[in-house]
Parts: sequence; structure tokens; C-alpha cells
Amino acid sequence: LAHLYQHQQQWSEAIESYQQTIALNPRYPEAYNNLGIIYQTQGDYEQAIQTLKKATEMSPDYASAYYNLGNLYQQMGELQKSISAYQQALLLQPHYLEAHYNLANAFELKGEKEEANKHYQEAAFYYQETLHQHPNNAQTYIHLANIAKTQRDYEKAKFYYQRASQISPHDAQIYYYLGAIALDE
Repeated sequence: LAHLYQHQQQWSEAIESYQQTIALNPRYPEAYNNLGIIYQTQGDYEQAIQTLKKATEMSPDYASAYYNLGNLYQQMGELQKSISAYQQALLLQPHYLEAHYNLANAFELKGEKEEANKHYQEAAFYYQETLHQHPNNAQTYIHLANIAKTQRDYEKAKFYYQRASQISPHDAQIYYYLGAIALDE
């Protein structure tokens, strides 16, 4: 029920439902993880940090909780903490493509281009693998296009955005990105 409330963005109901779940089963790291995401969404960063850290303490091999902690720290501008959290997620799950992608973004924001490129390449490799299994996933093409754009390969970025637009022709975000490339060229 909590997950349904979360999906419907009924935040107070989702928080209450996750808290009830935790009261019934205090050793349920997924509930802490999801509750932390909601706190982050609501801008309650301190509560989000505490809740996500509780998930990682409870389940030290829970890569998604470290990933979400990395997202939170990156949103807060705490890049080194963000990088550490993403690295921990990748130690636990080396093929975690979103963690590679966001780690690359964090390194880029920090000005460490070489490290950023290394992880963008890792992410691109795993996104390509994903396309072999799910060739009609527009979001995967968008990620590949974003990676190409960060590396200033505008032709490749255009190709991936155009492919995404064929799959999802009503996604305005894709056309925004295509326009942004035209401005960057």
C-alpha cells in the first residue's frame, strides 16, 4: 500500500504507511529506502539521510540504498559524499548502470573529467547491453544521448535522441534535448 501511495505521489499517506510497515517490521530496509526517497522528494534532507543510512546499516549489501544516498548528496551539492555512496553501490553491484552514470555526473560536476569519462563509458557500455535486451526503451536511448552530449559527440547524441523520439513521439523532453543540441553545435 505504501508503494502505491508513493507511486501516486500521495506523500503523507505513503510516509504513514511506510512508518506503519517499519513499526511492524523494523528490519525491513526497503521500507527505510523508500521512505528516505520520499523525504528527499519533500526536501527534508536530514530525515532522508538518516533514513537511507538506516537502510544501509540494516543491509550493508543494499546497493540501491547507497545509490539513493548518492543521489541525495548530489542534490545537496555534497559531491564527495555522493561519489563515495555511488562507489559503494558499485562495489556491491558492479553493473549498476545508473550508478555509473550518476557517478560520472558527480565527477563531472566536481571537475574531474577523466574520472567522469571513465564512468560515462562504463554506463554507455551497460546501456548498450540493455538495448540488446530491450531495443524499444526510449529512456535508454536518452541516457546514451546524454552521455554522447557530455562528450560533445553531437551527431551520436542526435541519433540517440531521434531514436528515442521514434519510440516515444509524445515525449516533449526529447525534443527539448534535440533543441539544446542545436544550440550547442
